[in-house]
Formats: sequence, C-alpha cells, structure tokens
Amino acid sequence: MSEVRQFVGSDKITFPIYDVTHHRVGEDIDFGLLDVVRTAPALLTSAERLMLFTLVYSIRPKRYLEIGVLHGGASIIVARAMDAVGYEGKMVLVDIDPQIDSTRWEQMKHRAILIQGGSPEILTEAREAAGGPFDFVFIDAGHSTHAVMRDANGVFPYLEDGAYLLFHDSCRPAVREAIDVFVRTHMSSIVDFGLITREFGILDETRKVDPDQLSNGFRVLQLRRRHGRMRPVNAVRGLQELWYRRLRSVAKRVLRPTASA
Repeated sequence: MSEVRQFVGSDKITFPIYDVTHHRVGEDIDFGLLDVVRTAPALLTSAERLMLFTLVYSIRPKRYLEIGVLHGGASIIVARAMDAVGYEGKMVLVDIDPQIDSTRWEQMKHRAILIQGGSPEILTEAREAAGGPFDFVFIDAGHSTHAVMRDANGVFPYLEDGAYLLFHDSCRPAVREAIDVFVRTHMSSIVDFGLITREFGILDETRKVDPDQLSNGFRVLQLRRRHGRMRPVNAVRGLQELWYRRLRSVAKRVLRPTASA
C-alpha cells in the first residue's frame, strides 16, 4: 500500500494518505474483526466502540499511546482495527495497575507494549518504547480535573505534529473543564474538534438526567504547532474569558437570592 504525504491547509504540517485505487470496496477488510466492537470488555458505548475502531482504521496511527488501560477493552479494539488495515502500527499501553486477561493479551501482544506505571512519570519510557513521538493518544485514566490536565500536559511534549488526542468521558464536568483549560493553555497549537459521539451514561444511581452526573463522550483535539502562531492576543483573550466565566459562576452562587420571609 503506497503512502503519500499531504499538507494540511495553511498550517503546513504533513500527514500520510494511502492509495487504495485498486482495492475492491468491502473486500479489503476482514469484517470478522469487527466482532471485537461487541465483545471488548470496555466501559464504552456502542457509538464509542464503533468510533474508536473507525478512527484507528481511518487514521492508521504508527505510534499509539493509551493512558488508562485497566482490562484492555479499548486496547483490543485498537489492535483489531490495526490488524484490519494490515500495517505495522505500534501500541504502548500505560496503567498503574493493568488487569488485562492473558487470552486477550495474546491477541494484541504482536503490536502492543504494556508498561506499568503512572502518568506522566512513565511517559519518557513510553516514548522510548514507541521509538518516536506519538501520533495518536487515548486518555482514559483519572477523571478529576487535575488528573486529566496532568495526563494531557504530561504527554504534550511527546506528541508528533499533527497528533490526535482522544479523551473519554468528556461529558463529565470535571473532564470537560480540564480539556477546556488545556485547549486555552495551548491555544496557539491545538485544534479542538469537540464531541464526536453524543451518547452518555448517568453516574447517579437515581438515573435522573443531571448535567453534573453525565459520563461517556469522545472529544478529539489535534496538535498543530504552527496553528495560530500569529495570534497571541487571541490566546490571552481566551484565558481571560475562562477566568471571567469562572468568576461569574462563583458570583452567582455567592449572590444567589434567598427566599423572602
């Protein structure tokens, strides 16, 4: 399969595109590999499972990093998507306490490296294991604002220009806030594609649809180091807007009117 480099608009970064002129549509993929979308032990909705498989199959990352592995459900979906394309993609999986079943590990060990340790401390070792900067990162570890920002900022120096960052549970308020702050902090080099799946779960056992109790949701960012290089004023304004929004939120809580006697 031949590969060509293509420019991305005015940002002047390049990415590979692939010649499939002589492929017969529907005959160049083993659809049996899609069964993993149904069977993977992952806390992902149907839309997220299909989206993860499709993103990897379509983008074909050469060095994939996953922060937060647990049972390896998302990992096996990624491995199967790479197998379906049939190229030499490498996966580096990072978790403090991975619990991947031995049978499942057998299905992905031909392209996966598992590293036990915490992010961001372990990321230098992860990058060395990958043999270069990452072009696709899936972040699904801690879900507090601090934890998500720690992982996103930690992996930032190890990203290839044009790399994609995929965040899970982006409907959660804490995760959403972390991503928003990360985007504004790196405004000159991050493109935010927003939520790309629209299914959610509810954390509250009462099953009431409370915006503060939502989970799930994929959100995608892309690193373009030349993006917005000449717009430092906009970056400052973006940070100011974030702080003004927080101040307004605090003011509303403090000045909330009490019921009259």
